[in-house]
Amino acid sequence: PTSGPATIVHGDYRLDNVMLAHDEPRVVAIFDWEMATIGDPLADVGYLLSFWREPGDPELEFASDAWRIMEQPGFLSRTEVTQYYAERTGRTVREMAFYEALAIWKLAVLLEGSYSRHRSGTTDDPFFAQLGEGVPALARRALSVCNSSRML
Repeated sequence: PTSGPATIVHGDYRLDNVMLAHDEPRVVAIFDWEMATIGDPLADVGYLLSFWREPGDPELEFASDAWRIMEQPGFLSRTEVTQYYAERTGRTVREMAFYEALAIWKLAVLLEGSYSRHRSGTTDDPFFAQLGEGVPALARRALSVCNSSRML
């Protein structure tokens, strides 16, 4: 897709990198800025959506229960999040599935590096052992998003 004007991009924008107000649904802080850059802001939205779970999503073998919080009542769907973003920013989001698939692919590549370190013996973190199946599952999920009709 054609990118709009560049902005600051967080690079790791997801719910576990934000602090919410205790008395209202409002973000009061965003953490973990070491991946920040200048680029297409839709990359951050796609990354957020790549972690967004909805009822009926395929299981990810290595996903923690924390990923399931979005399945609870009161959370918006991916489509609603995308529409809200479009309304608030005025940006075109018709090709959001591209950005979501790109984010899933980015995560797969990052985790493949972790799996490679596990295989070479430079880390003994047991989480990385399951990435032998988890990384291909992410690649399949990225392809599924590419082939989906989730365009607005």
